Amino acid sequence: MIISTKIIKRRLPSILALICDFTAAFVILWLSSTLSTTSSIVLQILPIGIIPATLIVPLSLVIVFAFLGSYQSTATSLGHVSLKRPTMGLTLIYLSLLFYYSYNNEINNTIYIDFSKLLVLMVIYFLIIGFIRFIIHLFYTILLKKGWITHKIVIAFQSEPETPYLKEFLRYINLNNLTLTGYCGPANDTNDTLFNTPFLGSFADIPQVIKQTGIDEVIFLDHSKNPRQTEKILTEIESKQTLVRMVPGTLETISGQVALKNLADIPVVSITPSPIPLWQAIVKRLFDIIVALPGLFITLLLLPVFGYYIKKSSRGPLLFKQERLGKNGKPFTLLKFRTMYEDAEAEGPQLVDKDNDLRITPIGRFLRRNHLDELPQFWNILMGDMSLVGPRPEREFYARQLEKEVPYYRFVKKVKPGLTSLGMVKYGYAHNIKEMTERLVFDIIYINKPSLILDFQIIIYTLIYLLKKMFFRED
Repeated sequence: MIISTKIIKRRLPSILALICDFTAAFVILWLSSTLSTTSSIVLQILPIGIIPATLIVPLSLVIVFAFLGSYQSTATSLGHVSLKRPTMGLTLIYLSLLFYYSYNNEINNTIYIDFSKLLVLMVIYFLIIGFIRFIIHLFYTILLKKGWITHKIVIAFQSEPETPYLKEFLRYINLNNLTLTGYCGPANDTNDTLFNTPFLGSFADIPQVIKQTGIDEVIFLDHSKNPRQTEKILTEIESKQTLVRMVPGTLETISGQVALKNLADIPVVSITPSPIPLWQAIVKRLFDIIVALPGLFITLLLLPVFGYYIKKSSRGPLLFKQERLGKNGKPFTLLKFRTMYEDAEAEGPQLVDKDNDLRITPIGRFLRRNHLDELPQFWNILMGDMSLVGPRPEREFYARQLEKEVPYYRFVKKVKPGLTSLGMVKYGYAHNIKEMTERLVFDIIYINKPSLILDFQIIIYTLIYLLKKMFFRED
């Protein structure tokens, strides 16, 4: 029986997060006060005994989090519980305690030591509640996969959408085990991407379709052809019950994503890569090395197992070597575990067929599906040819075609390529030139706003994407 009540989807994630936040604070505080010979600052500031404090402090934390809106959610949240607001709460609490003790006590080494201990406890607590929220999200992914809850989505457009974001959202729906109920748009739409997707009505019928089918999320594509009609439709949608996504149709309309500059009072889009500060470049390189070393160690551990099956499946080398273009078009040799039969490109360069490429070996399908064939690229990262995050490196054969199709590709080549990228996590593999040009939009977004924070977000998103793909999705 499918459980699709709004209460379970809306309230349960927040309730679970609240209980876990309280429990984690209680356990950390109890252990710290039990194992330490001196009470922590948190206990010292409260004029009560240790046992009541271990209850009152966690209760105070969840009250602060709740006040900041940490546990607010909707039926469309899908297990997402805010981590940003608890972070703000913990920061405010720490700074308030620091100010209070600095103002009312003489600063000495004991105060510094106590606040160092407090900072460590708060960091541990932050990591725990962050992990808890991740588990809650995965729990809801399992519920969706099993069909115990549903998240219904409808795609709406005024004319046939020709945008990479359509494929991105379809990929998002598939990866997260959501339900594409259908689309609203022209009845005679011939877009191959929406093949076999039910037609629910015209663009103007969206509000009625949402009411009749209990849609949780509507994705608007190509909505700028008739803005008046779009505005009218938006006023008729109950946004508290239905998540509304407005997707830009072209590179120039990506609000807040691409760096905008004013030239003689004329707004223009900058597609020149914005270099990150020197200190960030140094930190990024150090982080690449720190991650590449254990990555290579894991690769070596898996090498005998993968090597056995690769050799067993077909003749040929264990590793696949291919020349790719690095930063500023400088060629380098990219390494992968071999996933195809030998001489797979005897007739020239060919991209992988997304449906059923007969050149791929049985073990190769497993490696490619879980992106495990990319593990040897940690060597490329260690050598400095690649970074953890950056546009995917292309072969010169396809790079020349991309430059003809998309002139701004030359800007992408100025950036060091990466093991993962915004294009990979938001679009995925490209199987033809058209898809490669569509994926480039995300690379342009990345090179216009490079930062360590964005790199970290892409890495986290990649890890979540891989976990979902490996364990929480049925093919």
